[in-house]
Order: sequence, then C-alpha cells, then structure tokens
Amino acid sequence: MDTLAFLRAVLAEEGFYCIVGLKKESDRPVQKFFPTLDAAIEVAKQLQENGFDSYYALATFVEGTSRKVTNAKLLKAFWLDLDCGVGKKYLTQPEAIQALRTFCKTTGLPRPMLVNSGRGIHVYWPVEEGVPADIWLPVAQTLKDLCVKHNLHADPSCTADVARVLRVPNTLNFKDEPPNPVEVLNSAIITTPFKAFKEAVGTAPMVVKGYAPREMDEATQLLLGSYISKFKRILDKTLVGTGCQQLGHIATNQTTIEEPLWRAGLSVANYCVDRDKAIHLISKKHPDYSPEHTVRKAALTKGPYTCETFGKLNPGGCEGCPNKGIIRSPITLGREVQEASDEDNIVQAKPADAPTAPAQTYTIPKYPAPYLRGKNGGVFKRIRGEDADIEIPIYHNDIYVVRRLVDPELGEAVLIRLHLPKDGVREFTVPLVAVTSKEEFRKHMAPKGVAMAKIDELMYYIIDWVTHLQMNATADIARRQFGWTDEHLTGFIVGDKEIRADRINLNPPSRSTAAMFPYFTSRGTLEEWKATMEFFNKPGMELHQFGIGLSFGSPLMAFTAVNASMVHLWSPGSGLGKTAVLQAAASVWGNPDEIMTTENDTINTRMNRAEVYKNIILPMDELTNATGKELSDMLYMYTSGHQRNRMSRGSNVERFRGDAWQQIGLSTGNKSVMDIIAAFKAMPKGEAARVLDLEVTAANLPNKTITDELSLRLKRVYGTAYIPY
Repeated sequence: MDTLAFLRAVLAEEGFYCIVGLKKESDRPVQKFFPTLDAAIEVAKQLQENGFDSYYALATFVEGTSRKVTNAKLLKAFWLDLDCGVGKKYLTQPEAIQALRTFCKTTGLPRPMLVNSGRGIHVYWPVEEGVPADIWLPVAQTLKDLCVKHNLHADPSCTADVARVLRVPNTLNFKDEPPNPVEVLNSAIITTPFKAFKEAVGTAPMVVKGYAPREMDEATQLLLGSYISKFKRILDKTLVGTGCQQLGHIATNQTTIEEPLWRAGLSVANYCVDRDKAIHLISKKHPDYSPEHTVRKAALTKGPYTCETFGKLNPGGCEGCPNKGIIRSPITLGREVQEASDEDNIVQAKPADAPTAPAQTYTIPKYPAPYLRGKNGGVFKRIRGEDADIEIPIYHNDIYVVRRLVDPELGEAVLIRLHLPKDGVREFTVPLVAVTSKEEFRKHMAPKGVAMAKIDELMYYIIDWVTHLQMNATADIARRQFGWTDEHLTGFIVGDKEIRADRINLNPPSRSTAAMFPYFTSRGTLEEWKATMEFFNKPGMELHQFGIGLSFGSPLMAFTAVNASMVHLWSPGSGLGKTAVLQAAASVWGNPDEIMTTENDTINTRMNRAEVYKNIILPMDELTNATGKELSDMLYMYTSGHQRNRMSRGSNVERFRGDAWQQIGLSTGNKSVMDIIAAFKAMPKGEAARVLDLEVTAANLPNKTITDELSLRLKRVYGTAYIPY
C-alpha cells in the first residue's frame, strides 16, 4: 500500500498535517506543518534521504504552528504500539501479532491495519469520520485500559496521546544498522463507524488498585512541613535504579511522550524546590517545546501525582519498581529535610504551665550532629548514604536539652525544654540515671506530654545532647529554694529568674521548685498593678497598707537575726478586705491564687512552701478552722526557719532540707490566733512572741461588690513589681 492511501485512511481531511524528523545525533527534532498530504509525504521522504527517522502526527491541527493538544483539530483512527525484541514484552513480531489476534477475539474489536515499524508492530483502527479530540480521548483511554485488563502489552504512553507521532510507512527506521524498512503488512483498508468502535471498546474503565486515601494526622503534617523535594535527587536515584521508572521514561522519551504523562511528570517537577530547572529538563526536547507553555502547564497542576495515577496513565511502567507499595508519590524520592535557619530558631511561645502569661522569645539551639531541626520544627536524624543522605524523623515537636544540672536530691540531671503546638513551652528536669534506661525515660517523659510508642531514638538523641553539653559546658546548680542565692545577697531567685544587679539569668528548675515555677509568672504591666494598688491608698486603710508592705519587707528578713515572724489579720465578720490584702501582697511576686495557701492545705504543705519560698512572703488564707494545737505547732516550726526532720519516701534516710528560711508569714482568719491557742493552752507566751495578732476593724472600705471587683483585677495583673524592686 502506498503512503498516500494509508495516510488518507488514518488521517482526517480537515486541518494541517504535521511531519516530524528525528535523528540520533541531533538534539532538536525537525517539525513542519502542511495543508496537504502530498506536501507532507514529500517532506517525509526528504527527511529520510537525509538520515532522519520520519514520523507523522495522527491528529490534524487547527493552525500550522504547533503540535500541542490544545491545537489538535480531528483524529480519524485509534492505535497501539507493540514493542518487540530482546528485553521487550514480545520477543518477535509474530508473537505480538498472535497476542493481538487473541485480544481482538476476546474483546470483539474489528480487524486492525498493521504496520511493521522496523522493530515492533503499529496497530490501527481507522474510523469513518474525523473525531474532535475531547470526544476521541475517553474512547482511547478505555482502549488503553482494555489492553491492560486483557494483558496485551501495548506501549501505554502511546495509545491515548492526542499529539502522538508514529513512523511514516514506506520510510526507514534508522535505529538499526542497516536501517529496517517501515511497511504496511496488510493492504486491506477496513474502517469502522466511530460509534460502533466506541461500543466495541466499551465504557467501563479498568480499576487500578492503589492506596486507599486516609486523613493525615497533624503530627505527620508538621513533620512533612519541614521537608522539601529536589527533582535532581529523584533523577539521580533513577539513574542507579532506586528512583522512579515513570519519571525516567518521561525524561528519556520527551519527543514522543503523550501529553497526560508529560503533565504527570510536570506535576512532580513543579512541586520541587528546583522546579524552575526541572520542568524544562523533562520538556525541552519535545518538538512543541516552549518555555512559556511549559511554565503555564506546570502551574495548572494541583499537586504531585500519586503513583496510582502514574500507573493508570502508563500501565506497566511501575513494574519492578523497588519503591512500589512503599511510597505514595514519586516526589517522596526527592525529599530531604529543610534545616531550620537561625531566624527560624527564634520562636515566640507561652510557657505551658502559665497560659495567661505573655509570650516569651525562645532561641532554639543547634542540635548536636547528626540531628537537626526542620524548618517547621521537629527533630530529625541525618544518616549518610552512598547515593544520598536520608533524614529520619525522631519526634514531631521541638525538644532539646537546655542545660545540665546538679540537683541536691536527684544528683546530676538535665533540664529539657519541650515546645507543644497548643499548650506552649514546658520545661522539666529528668535525672541522668533515667536518661539511659528506656523504661525510666518513658516514665519521666510521658507525664510531660511526650507520647511515643518507640522511644529509643528519642532517648539516644537526649544522650547525645548530654554528651555534647558535657564537652562544652559545666553543670549548673539546680537551686531548691527561691530568695537570696548566697550569704552575700548577690542574687535573688523568683521562679525561673535569678535577678542580679546588672542582669537576669535563667534559673533552672529542681525537683522541689519545678512545680511552683508557674506560680511566679507575670501578667499585665507595672503601671496597671500600681493603679490597682491605689485602691488601698485611703485614710483608714493603714492596716491594709501595712499588710502589702510586708510583702516588700519579707526579703529584708535576711538582714536580721530572726528567721521568721508571722502577722495574722483577723475579724469576726467578712467584707473587711482581709483576703484582698493577702492577694495584693502575693501579687507582688506572681499569681496570688497559686502563691497563697488556703484553709484546706495542711501544716506540712505550708511549711514546705515556706522552705521553697525562703525569703518571699508566705500568704496563708483562712486559719479559722485550725485547732489550737495545730496553730501552736505551726508557729514554733515556722519561726524556727526549718521543717521538722522527716524520712525520705522510699528510702531509709532523712529527707533533704534546704537552708533556713527568713521570711514573713501573713495569714488571715475570722478569729484571733492567740484566742484559739489560749483555748488549748493556758499560758501561750512562746506563741505570743512569734505572731503579731491584729484585728481588722471597719475601715474606709466600700461595699463587698467593690472588694470582689478588686479581687478580680488582682487575678489579671500580677508579678510585675518584684524585678524593679
């Protein structure tokens, strides 16, 4: 059959015809458009004479300018490409033809026209009329699925490609030496009405098994937010057999790749950090390549295609892939962690145990190698590989060791800082002995919010932190008490702050102080607090002013020879501002509701607070219901500056006691402390020397509603006065 008769059978009569010439040593193909088949065939012959492989486009085009799908006008055939030879699905052409016959018999498709392409077999089903591309494409896609379903090994990149080119019959295939002829194998032209062919193909697409979609948890999203993907990394892996075969196929066969598969490749390249090079790298050898069109096409992709989608577009292209069933998308193969910059490591967050406190600035330190922090946070471990580095996620939140500590009770310990996305920043100490035991480590981490099924890698990470700090810094002393740091009064501890004349240092928590850190936080401004205190600046409220002044006087007890003394404010009735004074005194240092003890607290609790507060006032509300013996015992113990000796829990040794406290205790009640003790003890002279028992009388106070409003304000403004003081 001559070339003109064949092309008239498979090409529509309307539109421009396209001829493409390819040469092995030529980097760019030759592509030309013609208004007539005669002119097109003449150029195809000339290209062959000049050593080019001659191809023709199976679509006609609206304009003679490009072979883009958007320019396609009509198609008049359906086709397959059956590759044959060593390493192909069919070893010989007769084997491929026999498989095709079985396929046609099984599916009921009409007898096709066959062309020997020089190596394989090109299969054609001409239809009687030209069909627009959008109508033709679904039928071609169903034909492609049908081949997969019935195990006919047709080149999947060819069947449903609107802009596909195939070899011009009666030319030469120059891939072999000497070149092989391209010739029509059966001369009969059999055409089928498009509607009949469509019915024969059917409409039910093949269902390709893939990943069931699942909702991604927030922790995984957080980790993935630190990853970037490099297309070059994917191709490098592909060259050594560990990458994506589909992307390798797209990059290698740019001149003949079908548009949907090219778009799939762009969907991956476009979401890599090297997209500006990658999208052109897999496109520039196509005859219709233009930088502008490639950029526009890539921008239209909505995200990287999945392996399942690649499998549908190019069935069989994932066979033998080492990553099959392991990854969801080829973009994963280019993934690497984007390490946080110095700017990324400066974060704003609130302390987890003080949700009402203002946000603080934290500088996250550089993690010890081989660990790194991702751009969006989290801990990763970088493992060096022969082909590429691998980053393994260790934990999705920021967690690191701030410093080494020597705790009088725990021995050597580490201060760990944990950043929680909703709760804020949490700091806690872990004994060093627990860092090297998986179960002990888990017991210490879980109560702080670190929940992991496999905690080994996190434990090794913390151990590496300890080693790093041992090489670079000395251990700090974890102070068991607040107040003055030494006998020379060079520093004063309040919560997590060590206040000195010229600076404020971070005070690490110890076993005894860690739980009280949230009490000593600040809220509001100093000016707001001073405005609140103006409530007491009235004649007749001198006793209230005295109570607030005791809060500032308590640290001065260290300048005296007295360990402690107590002031008790009492009145038979309520509404005289006793509790308000207590709240105001506590608000100098922090949250009054937390710093104060209440009527439900035991004597041991109050004495433990006195030991930790050391030089900070001890506010005790409502001693009314205490017995005379309890109050007598408490006064003697409190003013001695030491708790009574007690045994440590779980061991046959005495509990560690800190330095003697030197402070003022301020308490309230509806009865006189001395009256309660006198009812128990006839001559309480010793107690009388230890407490200043003051009755609060009706002062220049507004009604109880106003004092309740004051209490509410004191819960919103606190902890701002002690640093300037």
